[in-house]
Amino acid sequence: MTTLSKARQLTTRLLPLLFPLLLAGLAWGQSPTLSADSFGFQCGIGAQTNCPKETWPPTQAQPGVLRLWDAGVSWGELNQLNNQQGYSWTNLNKWLDAIASHQPRQVIYTFGWTPCWDATGGCGTRGSNYPPKDLGITTCTPNDSGSKSFCDFVTQLLQHCSPANNCVSTYIQDFELWNEANDSHYWGDGATVGQLYQMMAPAVAIIKQKIPAAKILTPPISNAGGASGFQGWACSWLAEEVAHPISDIYAFHTYLQDNIPENQCCSPNSLAALQLAPNKTYSTTCSPQTGWSEHPWWVTETNYNVGPNQDSKYPWTCDLDKYTAADCAGQILRWQAIINSNGGFNLTWYYWNTSIGEYNGNPQNENEIAYYWMMQYLNFGHFTAACSVGSGTTWTCPFAEVGGQSALFVWTTNDLIGHNYTLPVPNPYVDYRDLQGNTTKITPTETTVPISAEPIMLETSLTTN
Repeated sequence: MTTLSKARQLTTRLLPLLFPLLLAGLAWGQSPTLSADSFGFQCGIGAQTNCPKETWPPTQAQPGVLRLWDAGVSWGELNQLNNQQGYSWTNLNKWLDAIASHQPRQVIYTFGWTPCWDATGGCGTRGSNYPPKDLGITTCTPNDSGSKSFCDFVTQLLQHCSPANNCVSTYIQDFELWNEANDSHYWGDGATVGQLYQMMAPAVAIIKQKIPAAKILTPPISNAGGASGFQGWACSWLAEEVAHPISDIYAFHTYLQDNIPENQCCSPNSLAALQLAPNKTYSTTCSPQTGWSEHPWWVTETNYNVGPNQDSKYPWTCDLDKYTAADCAGQILRWQAIINSNGGFNLTWYYWNTSIGEYNGNPQNENEIAYYWMMQYLNFGHFTAACSVGSGTTWTCPFAEVGGQSALFVWTTNDLIGHNYTLPVPNPYVDYRDLQGNTTKITPTETTVPISAEPIMLETSLTTN
């Protein structure tokens, strides 16, 4: 079986491990101030329920970041013939027009798939997972080897405008350097970190020259090859970055894998937590990373699980045989809060419309409503400490709202009815909000509030701050 014929589910069983590695070794600490750019979605090819191609999801919840991957706009799909007339811009034109009509919006363009005519190895319908033939042979500039064919594509891409005059340089500001390059499905067997860096460095210079404000994301890594595989790949990339930096943001992918967010990131019994041992932390196994200590990190792919070969009944959605609908909706905010409160800025949902926007075919579903209200509560605020578990199954996340109130997100991972959170004495909280947009007042005599798997947000009054 060639790498290109592997089922996607074999290559997207993504890391329940790397998140704690980042916390342990790439400890970027304090929560950033959140914005619409902290909430992302991928919307491209696949099931029609995941947005027909080049169409915007007509939902109330509107994440601020669109990631263009699996969207019919990869190098291999846009540049199928070996000449400047060999570009097919139709799909990109439709996306540019859709993006222009849904502003403001941040867009991540993710590189991947070498055109078949230029590939050193096997090829599939979208392109090849192997480097271009001219890598290290022809040059992009007098001072860089790189790949002239790739630099030519990047130049053409950045200069491109749709017939409606909606241009890449206007509407795409973020560039992710190669999808899951540590996985041979996307960067072939024998293709090296050094080759990818060699190809990308001069291309990044072209991007920065054309779009000075562009942000460059590292190749987002998966757990392909197990912990040692992705650690080794990531360390090699970071070594290049520290010596000759070309990226601004560290990107990686992690899925819930039908697990709850709290276990996927933080359980003492999870494989992830084993990486927190002193001899296994990212800082120990990847010592050249010190220059990255202040760089932001984004999770540019997540979901409840992956594709139909892993979960034939609930592909790309929450398992309703395992969790209640309320728990599934609650996991959206819980996962976002855990990522953001530990320093991550962005969380982007792959197959967003399938899992959230039109969950179970319903565009006004509990997931979509929960996502909308999550954005209202978090936008322009910041977490003041990492989410943590107290006694039993109760989790809390302290938060500072944009309006000035102090807040506390509270939930339980036990979805049985009858749980309560004991209010502090004296109690500073005057109300709480839920994921349906309701606000409930707290009377002076109340000592507890009811909690469930759907977080509530306790709020102080403005006068207490």
